[in-house]
Amino acid sequence: MPKRNLYLSDDDVELWDELPKGERGRILRDLLLERKSKAMLSKSTENIIISDKEKERNKILQQIYVLEKQYRNYRDGLKAVEEKINKYDVEHLMIKSNMLDCQREIDSLKLDYNEKIGPLFLSGLWDEIYSAANGMIGEVFNHPLHKEKMWAFRIKSVKNGKIEVERLDMDKKTSSFITRNIAEQVEQKLEDNWDGDQLIRIKSGNLLGDYGVECTIVMLSTKMKHEKDSILYEIPSSTMMEKEKGFKPNEYREKVADYTILDCIEAVNRGVGNYGYVPARGRFTIALREKLNEFNYDCSDLPDGKINFAKKIRLEGNKIVLLE
Repeated sequence: MPKRNLYLSDDDVELWDELPKGERGRILRDLLLERKSKAMLSKSTENIIISDKEKERNKILQQIYVLEKQYRNYRDGLKAVEEKINKYDVEHLMIKSNMLDCQREIDSLKLDYNEKIGPLFLSGLWDEIYSAANGMIGEVFNHPLHKEKMWAFRIKSVKNGKIEVERLDMDKKTSSFITRNIAEQVEQKLEDNWDGDQLIRIKSGNLLGDYGVECTIVMLSTKMKHEKDSILYEIPSSTMMEKEKGFKPNEYREKVADYTILDCIEAVNRGVGNYGYVPARGRFTIALREKLNEFNYDCSDLPDGKINFAKKIRLEGNKIVLLE
């Protein structure tokens, strides 16, 4: 076989020596064939086809690169979201636990309230007026404050837990119904307006807004009556005695001793007269009213010049006025 000598540089000799013995001739031959193939293909149309394929391959490689980058972004985003989910899961459990603790405390306080303070209206307004209405079916009566308008009513029926009140002074007779829920609303309104005195006074029309229902309830209740343009409710003596046992006058005076005028206004606006706010039942309200009087602010813009603990107020200059 013909032989050829190869002249290599020192660096190329090192590369040559790294080639596996026994395969050096084949590797060299493959290199020569590849070069020959490229030379031939460069002169043929097949070279164009291969170039197009290379372009397509490069295009696909570029798409793979872009998608892999998107994949990494999605992977990192998913990891961040999962970390947040774990964090919020912990916060969710903590909040839920705090809510349960708060609910337990509320239930406990309500239990204390019901056991230690007791209901304000011991007789139960609904049972009283429902029983009275049963004995007055068909009875006609007028609203005592509006006789000149001839507001006439009749107890039409009492059944299925409802008292039907029919208005007679109109061409078309209409009916209103009194239910236990309505009676409880009346009790709530009375409680909201109680400041610890023996009598609760509410302007007629402000109890419910329905004169027919309001008038019927007042007529049927033994503890309620109309007086001029007001409705009076007399607190049972037994209730007053029970309330006195639960309140310590000096304790509540000390509670408000350091109150500023703004503290007093905030207490009123917070709803000291609302159901469930135990200290507002009597002594705290009285102590707060006394404290407000000490400031001697002008209350002339308020109804009757008095602060109603069921309404919100604000300070305007040297005057205490109702919030619009």
